[in-house]
Amino acid sequence: MKSLECLTKESIKLLQKNRLLQPLIKAEMVEKELSNILLETDIKQNLINNFIEKLGINDPKKYENWLTKNNITENEFEDFAVKNTKIKRYSQENYSHQVESHFLNRKSDLDIVVYSLIRVDNLFTCQELYLRLCEREADFGDIAAKYSLGIEKQTRGIIGPVPIGQTHPTLAAILQKSQPGEIQPPVQIESSFLIVKVESYDASRLDDFMKEKMAEELFNRDMENRANELCTEMVSSIKVENSLSNKL
Repeated sequence: MKSLECLTKESIKLLQKNRLLQPLIKAEMVEKELSNILLETDIKQNLINNFIEKLGINDPKKYENWLTKNNITENEFEDFAVKNTKIKRYSQENYSHQVESHFLNRKSDLDIVVYSLIRVDNLFTCQELYLRLCEREADFGDIAAKYSLGIEKQTRGIIGPVPIGQTHPTLAAILQKSQPGEIQPPVQIESSFLIVKVESYDASRLDDFMKEKMAEELFNRDMENRANELCTEMVSSIKVENSLSNKL
């Protein structure tokens, strides 16, 4: 990539040592790809105006002072203001044909769940509490507030709404198979014993918002993979050069 040709072997080594080489490569790749996306003049100007208003620098003097204080040019400011919109457009133009399959692969991670949880560190206690719940001797929320050991203690056991992909894989599998209101038998996950109950489960849908999100995920994944490859090539090239130099 032409913009990276200014990097010396020493600077590449230093960047790699501090884990900054790959992020730099990715940033340059993104900038290069987005440079091919041309926005309509009115759309671009509206984005810039909205960004200026959001920062509270509508006054020309405040705007100039902000640029000076942050050490960026007006062109750099404008590029930053329109970047997200360019990413959305680039993603739609280049990855829309992959969106459906990517969504199907990710769907189980995108579903939103609200569930109740009781977490204790003793199997006997967990079994006793489960029986009390099944026999309706006590309310789930009351037991969670009294006995649970995690942060759910503060919310009477309620957790969520959260994407199910953010939960422990074992717990996610239980939640996916549960019916709302059904109390699941005790299960051990790592060092804790859990009782769970699904309150609500909202399956993700491939609507316009989700299509946009999936396309951007594909864009970021592609940029990440390409940056990783180039980073490896650059570092490997230096190692080969050093090896050859040592042999001479």
